[in-house]
Amino acid sequence: VTGSNKGIGFSIVEKLLKLYRPTGEWDVCLTGDRISTNNLAARNIGLGQEAVKKLNNKGLDVKFHQLDITDRDSRKAFLTFVERNYPNGINVAVNNAGIAHKVANCLVSFGNQARSLVNTNFTSTVDFTEEFIPLLAENARSAEDGTYSEKGWPSNAYGVSKMGLTKASFIFGDMLKDDPRGVVINSVSLFCQYCDDSCLFLCTSY
Repeated sequence: VTGSNKGIGFSIVEKLLKLYRPTGEWDVCLTGDRISTNNLAARNIGLGQEAVKKLNNKGLDVKFHQLDITDRDSRKAFLTFVERNYPNGINVAVNNAGIAHKVANCLVSFGNQARSLVNTNFTSTVDFTEEFIPLLAENARSAEDGTYSEKGWPSNAYGVSKMGLTKASFIFGDMLKDDPRGVVINSVSLFCQYCDDSCLFLCTSY
């Protein structure tokens, strides 16, 4: 689960842990800003470690690995980790990583916002998905986080970046329809601003 040190990604990790109660056969990884422990991926190591601690305090065992999907070296390090530790492939991949700029007091120009949003939410996510597909196991499931809006965030550049990602999900699905592994690609869109743990898995996937 990428981008899982907080928010929706964190909730997905918690749901998976509670549903499957990982044993020796199952690991759940959380990723995000630069981190890996039962597997949680996040870009920020401090935030990732804090997320692991929160889950551990609930009696949930999770692994963490740093991952910045916009950084090629970071992606390569994570893919190498997965390949070495899970030689039989990954069963479920949730591509949740993404960013959004808040309108209030934002000193970043719209042009720079748009570039960073599209690079993170579309370009880097597509690159990472392409690189990760060979590591999926038979009958694997991959979920791409599609368009969703959150109160107080802009919808233009952000929406465009997510719309592109949703379309890319359909393209990946078409590319893999004849794959002998039986891989399924889902695109999940969350529009409810009140969405929380109780309704997260009731949102439409298509």
